[in-house]
Amino acid sequence: MRRGVSIFILISLLAFAIFLPVRMGDGANSSLPIVSSVEEISAKQCRETLKKATVAYVSAKVINKILTSLQRIEISVQPFGIGISFAPGELLSAANDAIERVCAALFSVIGLMMVEKLTIGMISFVCFKVLLPIACILGLLHCLFPKICTWAKPTALFLAKLMVISWLFFPTVAVVTEYVENAYLNVELERQLQAAESLSGKMQALNQDLGEISEEKPEEEQSAWQKFTGTLKSIPEKFSASGIKEKITEIVDYADKASDNLFHAFCIFMLTTVVIPLFLLFIFYKLLQFITKSYFEAPNIQSAEIIHEITAVLSKTNEVRTKTPE
Repeated sequence: MRRGVSIFILISLLAFAIFLPVRMGDGANSSLPIVSSVEEISAKQCRETLKKATVAYVSAKVINKILTSLQRIEISVQPFGIGISFAPGELLSAANDAIERVCAALFSVIGLMMVEKLTIGMISFVCFKVLLPIACILGLLHCLFPKICTWAKPTALFLAKLMVISWLFFPTVAVVTEYVENAYLNVELERQLQAAESLSGKMQALNQDLGEISEEKPEEEQSAWQKFTGTLKSIPEKFSASGIKEKITEIVDYADKASDNLFHAFCIFMLTTVVIPLFLLFIFYKLLQFITKSYFEAPNIQSAEIIHEITAVLSKTNEVRTKTPE
């Protein structure tokens, strides 16, 4: 009776998996209410995280381009015919290296989210069209030929676990991540990204000022007195040596602060894209392992009685051996 019920359930699941019109692709299962809802939960969270990571990466690349352009220029000032040149490359090298490392880290987050987006588009097809049919077929083999196909049951249980974990993993991660972000992380992430964007704007303004200083303007034909008075008027504070050094120092300071903000944002992305998913994967695995051990892998009554009789006979033989005189 029990074997017949198991066969009926497995055949029903196999027919359901075969005739279910699941396809691969982003939004390809919109006609299936439950499957499309589960996929949309995962895809929405993935798009939001990808958007935020892209904003952080763009800010880091803008700062990186500013620092790279400043490293290549040489600023020359000639007040009263005295030549003064500045090469800010050495001062900006350390800050630029830090920004480049942050750019690489944020780019890895974007790549991870792109892989997750592609995986979400195909996970339903793999679960319902590949894993579930194979698990059902192996379960039928175990029910029909239990003595021959002893390997079929553990393999079917493994594939069933893998199917459940794979299909429910991404929406569960999306729900937990959204809750954590709304509770705390979104506010902190927005604060770090806004600070990085503000510092990037300030660095662009200072870069324009230094670019104006470094540009060589053609000299017009003037009298000696006009050249002298023009030279006196063209030495504002920002054209002086101390002013240029202050601007370069401000750029380095802004770059250090921006790298700190962007690295903080990267840590938040790592928490939502790596730490939380790995923790939930461990919880899923332990939960399903407990369920399968409690229900599916529990020995039946006949096998338990046989094992009990065998252990009783072995214990009696051991007692006889111990009582036999040497």
